[in-house]
Amino acid sequence: MADGAEHPVLGSQGPEIIDSSDAEADVADGSGDVPIRNRPRRKATEKPTGPDALRQSFSKRKKGISAKAYQLHQLTDAKVALFVVNDKGSSWAYATP
Repeated sequence: MADGAEHPVLGSQGPEIIDSSDAEADVADGSGDVPIRNRPRRKATEKPTGPDALRQSFSKRKKGISAKAYQLHQLTDAKVALFVVNDKGSSWAYATP
C-alpha cells in the first residue's frame, strides 16, 4: 500500500503495529518491573477473625481441597481418599469409588 493511501477497512488509521520486544507490554500497570506471568500469587493481608469468618474460611478451603481431590481422580483415574478434621473435632471424609 502506498504512503498516504487509506486502508479499505480501517480508513486512514491503518493497521496498528505492535512491537513485541517492548518490555513494558507485559507489565500490567507499570507499577513494577515483573511481568504479569511471572508474579507470585497475592497473599492474604489479614487472617479471618471471629468464629463466623473462621468457619467460612474453613468451609471454602474444605470445598476447594475436595474439588482438587475429585480433579485428581478424574485426570489420573487414581483412587483418592480425603479426611478432614476441624479444630472442634468434627470430621468429613471423601473417597473416590
